[in-house]
Amino acid sequence: MPPRARLRLTPIVQLERQLEFAGAEAVCRIVKAAEAATREVDRDGLLSEAWIVERLTGVKSRDAERAPVLVGQAVAMDLSALALRLSERAPLQPSDLPGGAVTLVHGADDLGVTVRSLQRWRRQGLAMVRVRTPAGVRTALSGKALAWCRERLLGSVASRRRDPVRRASVMAVAATEARAGETLHAVGSISLSMMAAVPLELSTVGSAVWCLMIAVSYVLFGCASAIVARGIVAARAAASGIDLAITDAYRHAGEEASASAQKAILSWSEAMDLVRQGQGTMTFTVPNAPLTADQKARTQSS
Repeated sequence: MPPRARLRLTPIVQLERQLEFAGAEAVCRIVKAAEAATREVDRDGLLSEAWIVERLTGVKSRDAERAPVLVGQAVAMDLSALALRLSERAPLQPSDLPGGAVTLVHGADDLGVTVRSLQRWRRQGLAMVRVRTPAGVRTALSGKALAWCRERLLGSVASRRRDPVRRASVMAVAATEARAGETLHAVGSISLSMMAAVPLELSTVGSAVWCLMIAVSYVLFGCASAIVARGIVAARAAASGIDLAITDAYRHAGEEASASAQKAILSWSEAMDLVRQGQGTMTFTVPNAPLTADQKARTQSS
């Protein structure tokens, strides 16, 4: 169940509080006025708080000229929320709505959208109210609200949709890039921006030629990207081979040096055995020690 509609503007919040203990008839009258007022509000214009009070209650403010002004889009959103909140207390009959009542499911099917889209459009000022039906209380649109939605909201969405020729060209580019093993993120952003720049007034032949040119350019771009990618892979493989060769050379040199060191290191007993066997000689040097007085005398006398 979607969250309850919220009110943001102070005059509409105060009006709802004043209607807290009002009867069902008075509440239904405010609901119908708010539902109709949502289609009268200029979303890009400015409205005074006095206009809101007078439109919903019929009471004209004495200080209408000095009343604060509000943005039309915000007023439409709060009027839609007010109609839905008050109708939860006092549901309307289908005959109370201009053009009858249309449930959200039937309205979405009529417009070719989802119910979730209608619920999002409610936050843009599409009026919805609670209606008492034989199956129970349901959220519904009035017939006029549905027509307004088709003209104002659905028309703006349809104008932004991509025509089939350009969509087919984009899909062709995406398929080419996928076969080349490339990702579609960068290509998708570029292709969509370029496709959006194509004027809608192009003829069918002109659009086809333009799409063909773009498809060919992206095929060439894909081939170049594939060549560059393979070159990078080959360079990385060559660098890895060089690293392995250097590592093997260092390893062999270390092993040979270690073996030579092991051969050069002999214990004292092994050295003496080699000398006895006549396979080597042993030399040593006695450091020159200072002569004593007796040694010096003997040396001089001799």
